[in-house]
Amino acid sequence: MKRSPTNSKSKKKKIQPVSQSFKCFNGLPIEFTFKGEPVTKSNNGQWFHGHWCFPARIKNYEKALKVFVQDWMKKNKLHFTTSLVRMTVVYFYGTKRKKDLPNLPKTTCDALEDAAYENDFQVHELHLYRHLDRKNPRVEIRIEEMDDALWQKA
Repeated sequence: MKRSPTNSKSKKKKIQPVSQSFKCFNGLPIEFTFKGEPVTKSNNGQWFHGHWCFPARIKNYEKALKVFVQDWMKKNKLHFTTSLVRMTVVYFYGTKRKKDLPNLPKTTCDALEDAAYENDFQVHELHLYRHLDRKNPRVEIRIEEMDDALWQKA
């Protein structure tokens, strides 16, 4: 029995704007705060049958962040951008347990795909900060559309 193209799992579904009233950022930055202890994919994955597998807590964190941002964008009548972006991420740890700052953005950037921007390749500039807040662990994210004439020319 042949599989129809609509049932094929190999094709990535293209996200469409919900309505015409949705717009990109219009040159203004977007800012939001996601509550919860930041997690990293680093040192948590296992190579299994030709691809990386990550624990459920990482997948759940990524999914929760994506849904949070999609809901936030919808509430503010915005749609993900296709422009290059500048991103500032402030991680507030709830514990002093060692987490390397350079490893944290992979989980964050992957979660924001198809929510704030189309693909994490669009993150052209990234600023990272970390702090300790035992009572209120969270991630504060600021995203701005940007224009890089040199990048566009190449």
